[in-house]
Amino acid sequence: MLSSGPIRTVVASYPSPREPRRAHFIEGIHRAIPGSEVLAPQVFREDPLDELRSGVPVRRFSYPSGGRPPRAGGWSPWTVLRYLQSGLRRAREVWPDRDAARGGVVVGHWIVPSGWIAARIAERLGVPLVLWGHGSDIHRYGRLPGVRGVVGDLCRRATRTVVASDDLGRRVAEWSGRSRDDFTVIPVGVDEEFTASPERRGGPPPWRLLFVGDLLESKGLPLVVDAWRRLRSRGCPVELEVVGDGPERALLETPADDGTRVDWRGVGTPTEINASMQRAHFLVLPSAAEGTPLVVQEAIVTQLPVLATAVGGIPRLFTDRAGWVAIDRDATALASTIEEQIDLGSARYHDTVAAMGHSDADSLRLSRTVERFCAVLREVSS
Repeated sequence: MLSSGPIRTVVASYPSPREPRRAHFIEGIHRAIPGSEVLAPQVFREDPLDELRSGVPVRRFSYPSGGRPPRAGGWSPWTVLRYLQSGLRRAREVWPDRDAARGGVVVGHWIVPSGWIAARIAERLGVPLVLWGHGSDIHRYGRLPGVRGVVGDLCRRATRTVVASDDLGRRVAEWSGRSRDDFTVIPVGVDEEFTASPERRGGPPPWRLLFVGDLLESKGLPLVVDAWRRLRSRGCPVELEVVGDGPERALLETPADDGTRVDWRGVGTPTEINASMQRAHFLVLPSAAEGTPLVVQEAIVTQLPVLATAVGGIPRLFTDRAGWVAIDRDATALASTIEEQIDLGSARYHDTVAAMGHSDADSLRLSRTVERFCAVLREVSS
């Protein structure tokens, strides 16, 4: 074990039999860390309250989710209260007071809402607390009344706070009054299933755009679909593939003016997403806010050029790498940018792909993330 006891982990999202791809990156981290135990919300009734997944004990707590994960939003104050109460109650069952003798560390993935539960577990058991901010907990929930103060208070109480990007670190440092040096930046890593095989991409035309992620307005799906339809109406040879699911899926049902439809793949496994990236010419991500998005890291590893907004940790990912064009959150401007990239032609495109192959993509692998996080756990438990 890394510490003198278990790594008790509270998460806002975790894979389950109903949604095996939900927050799979968290599972990837903790199945590689001996002693990990997970407490997660039961989003769907068919999700078991007790499960052993990839060798990690997972205990779930029920709350009135309505079959909607926290990321889908729409929570009432009553739902939030029930969520927190149920999580604390289940934590006492899973890790009773006598469990304090085991020592260890408590980890909270997503500072809110998980961090609030994790902080109380750590205080009750008298063990170190590590919080990990991933993006939505800061960018989305941090805008809600009172939540910014909660985030700041939790970060002040934490033994160490990990964040997915420098931008998140600056925000939580400001909210908590702590030094920026008190926060450790660790982007979530890329699964081994992702490989660099750019020669598998078919030559244009047509050019193939790819969107991967939750189908949300904040991720920019409406902008991508609108821009694609504008390009099709102008006779531009461009296709759109979408991988993911969410509230904005209805946008994918309406074809372009010429009858062409979006190639919607639903939620994909790493192997399926890797295959989508091999088929595509550009990953398009006009997000309003991000941490350090995993899908952009996956694109770098597969040498897929990226069209994305300059938010969160995205610019830092390309400080010493080719392959990124900054875009605006505007469908007209996005369509123009895509058209400009297409007009550059196949030769320039393949030059960009080749340049991406010279970057240190291995530094983005999940194994490196696990190494960095294990170093944090060793530090706080020593």
